Amino acid sequence: MASCGVEKGAYVEAEGLYELAWDMYVQADDARGAVRIELGRAEAQLKRGLRGEALRTARGALELALDLHQASREITNGV
Repeated sequence: MASCGVEKGAYVEAEGLYELAWDMYVQADDARGAVRIELGRAEAQLKRGLRGEALRTARGALELALDLHQASREITNGV
């Protein structure tokens, strides 16, 4: 780690990697995977001190999870 200029234990977050992962899950039509990615992104934002952004990201992930839950219930109930 020292050779790349990052101290051991230092927190490094790459927003671009979260965006790439999100795009991959969306293209694969795996919304549940996208929820996990967004919650990870929110955690990373919180660690960087971006509390407002983290809350917005987490809320979006939770709304998506609720939509998925509702959709699965509708399918199960034949709606």
